[in-house]
Amino acid sequence: MTDEDSDESDGRTATTTDPVDSDATADAGESAGPVGDGGVAESTDGPTAEPDDEPLLKPSLRQFPWFRAAGAAVATIAVEYGLVVLAFAVGPSSLRSSAFDSLADELLQYAFVLYNAHHVPLITTATNATVAGSRMSNALYGADGASIPPAAFFALPVVALLVAGAAFEFRRRGERAGSTLEESALVGTGIAAGYAVLGTGASLVLVRRITFEGGGASASTGPAILWALVATVCFPLVFATAGAVAAAVYDERSA
Repeated sequence: MTDEDSDESDGRTATTTDPVDSDATADAGESAGPVGDGGVAESTDGPTAEPDDEPLLKPSLRQFPWFRAAGAAVATIAVEYGLVVLAFAVGPSSLRSSAFDSLADELLQYAFVLYNAHHVPLITTATNATVAGSRMSNALYGADGASIPPAAFFALPVVALLVAGAAFEFRRRGERAGSTLEESALVGTGIAAGYAVLGTGASLVLVRRITFEGGGASASTGPAILWALVATVCFPLVFATAGAVAAAVYDERSA
């Protein structure tokens, strides 16, 4: 074999490399994910798992009838005030209607007694005059000689709130979404919200104003606002909750 035949034979047996398809290479690069430390390609395709959206409030908080609890608070205060009026109007009271200048003044005094029953003192302020004695007073403190014992008035809001909490809890049979203590605490909180709004708001307007003749002196008497706020929050939180607990426990044992 000559050198020329060898050259021709090499030319016939040589193979050529086809050009690489750039589109196929690009597609392969896109489908492959980043390579981790272990050399395994991780794919980023496909839907990612997202956490379920959870409500901000617990079911017991969302299902609790807050407006109904506020209505129960208003009804409780109305019953307490009505009993105070009956105690003085019908019962053997030492407080006579003739001591007041008008019916409005008399009804205002009954409201003052109800605040005193919550241990909320009355505060007296004067303009161009001097207040004799203490500026803060509670008519039920030290009134041992009264025809109605002061203890009866002090017990009034306690008993009323115990009954209100128990009655509210009894009506919620089948609606409870939490434990006994949690549901009872919700009852006390719901009643306390309405109780505090009405009791504190009323203390801002239930004020007796007296103007003295000559000299422009005047005086005003009304419930101490801060004391009213604390009392109207704490009383239902303690006693309405206790009544709800008693009702829930009784209901569970009798079931």
